[in-house]
Amino acid sequence: MKNDNLRHFINSERGSTFIEILIYAAIVAGFLQVVILFFHATLDATDRIAERNELLANQEFIDQKIKWLFGQASVVSFPALSSSSSVRFTLSGASSTLYPATFTFTSSSIFLYIPSVATSSLALQRIQIVSFKAEHLSNAVATSSVRVSFHLRSVALPSIESSTTLTYTLPY
Repeated sequence: MKNDNLRHFINSERGSTFIEILIYAAIVAGFLQVVILFFHATLDATDRIAERNELLANQEFIDQKIKWLFGQASVVSFPALSSSSSVRFTLSGASSTLYPATFTFTSSSIFLYIPSVATSSLALQRIQIVSFKAEHLSNAVATSSVRVSFHLRSVALPSIESSTTLTYTLPY
């Protein structure tokens, strides 16, 4: 009896019902939706990571430029001792091709002016400088120190931002 029912089921020419097709379609649609959401989340995370890396690289680039010029400078010309500026700071030194070197904050960017080179922006087009501050610190030693703070934000993804405060000291 069991074999007859099985044989009858196998040999039957019965096709899928409309309800079965709808169930299969719903299962496939649910699976595809999960796959698409997974890929979208992966691509979104990749974009956010790339944007964050670009912002941090730009932050490091600005830091390296300031360190490089501080390593060869002899005087902090502006701002005056024990004061601060949210617009610019200037370093002076012996080399007429490098100094005076002026960092200026305008139009959501930090610009570097060096006499032998055209003024250039230190921020990438995709990065916006939100704030900038340079404080000329007084200290007991004969050298000068400047504390530089700046805040960066991604133009493409404004939720990605970073702030840094760095202190630079002139060599003896």
